[in-house]
Amino acid sequence: MSQAARREDFIWVIVEKRGDQESFLGLTREDGKTFILATEDRDQGMMLQGRLPQPEAGVQRDLEAINKARLLQQAQEEGMSVYMVDAQGHFLRQLGGDTEH
Repeated sequence: MSQAARREDFIWVIVEKRGDQESFLGLTREDGKTFILATEDRDQGMMLQGRLPQPEAGVQRDLEAINKARLLQQAQEEGMSVYMVDAQGHFLRQLGGDTEH
């Protein structure tokens, strides 16, 4: 028996596609640590994506919904943090990991 997906289990992230490779858009803090931006809903993610500088040539950006737990696991494996932000890119909170930002 499969459990239905719950909306609150998913967040929206920007992914970058280079040819057949896909990765989360990661940014770097002043201290050199990297992080992923995430939004609560698609509309916020679309507005945030429009505020970011254009990607380099050959890179496409898309917005995708992902399970929070899965994203946190992947981010942790890659030594990254995940920050929830609003449509303007203002930090709301950090998901999982340490809480310093």
